[in-house]
Amino acid sequence: MYLTAQRVQRRSDGEQEIHAYLHVHDAEACPFPEAKEDVPLSAPGRFVCELPQHPRVAPGGHDVLSYMDIVVNDALWSARWFDRLAGIRAQIGRDAIQHSAWTLGPFYVAFYVSSKHEVDAPATEFDALVLAMSGLTSLASALSEVAVDRWRGRRAP
Repeated sequence: MYLTAQRVQRRSDGEQEIHAYLHVHDAEACPFPEAKEDVPLSAPGRFVCELPQHPRVAPGGHDVLSYMDIVVNDALWSARWFDRLAGIRAQIGRDAIQHSAWTLGPFYVAFYVSSKHEVDAPATEFDALVLAMSGLTSLASALSEVAVDRWRGRRAP
């Protein structure tokens, strides 16, 4: 499973918007890779949905000012995903981190804020990206339950 939120800026007029996307690795055509950090660039999985559904800043051809990626095997997604981010949020707030990646058990989290993006604090941008992602999490939880059921079905005698 791959959730990402990106603050994008249209080059022509500078309008900004946060886009969030959900992908799953639920088919042989898009298996979950060995290295979680490979997911965003080379193995995003099957696209499921995006928010907002009707973006003002159309995807493609814009600058990415910030992003957060969360990667985890579909069957290991947890509805308590936000709890796993608390330590990262504290570290970003304390150290004003603009770019880093963390592995928290089965979760891989990457965070980036461009030097072009004027924010009061990286932690403020982190909060905005988490908020944008939160609209996808109930669907992620439902898809995780399907993945667990599928995995159990494969193991049944």
